[in-house]
Amino acid sequence: MDEKQLASMRTSLRVFVSQAVLQQDTVARKLGLTSSDMKCFRIISTDGPITPSELAKRTGLSTGGITKVLDHLEHYGAIVRHSGGSDRRSITVAAEPLEKTKIGDADIDFDRMVSVIMEGYAPSEVEIIKRFLDHTSSLLKEISEE
Repeated sequence: MDEKQLASMRTSLRVFVSQAVLQQDTVARKLGLTSSDMKCFRIISTDGPITPSELAKRTGLSTGGITKVLDHLEHYGAIVRHSGGSDRRSITVAAEPLEKTKIGDADIDFDRMVSVIMEGYAPSEVEIIKRFLDHTSSLLKEISEE
């Protein structure tokens, strides 16, 4: 890849990431959630069950901030808390199935959008796009955790 292609890719990725964040914030507002609520819900629903302390570490939020987010998500019906057995102070949080939450309705719209986008690509191209997105996501997660 030459420098011009690389610069173009950087610009496209910056625009993509910005639009993805704005879209998630828009969905959060429509649902009556905050962007922190949505960020935490996405982590819980994709990587959970997870402890609140691990969620705080992953998001950079304080433990008090995580408690507030979890209270909000629990009240919203998006998560459930599970005690850690004999140590009642230890808990994990897990996402409710999407079809049971209003967030699932927003994901249906997102799924439709992805279907429309992918209609124009051959299966081999879809695999390349998926591999690129998975690799990018993995690197972004790694950088965020540093």
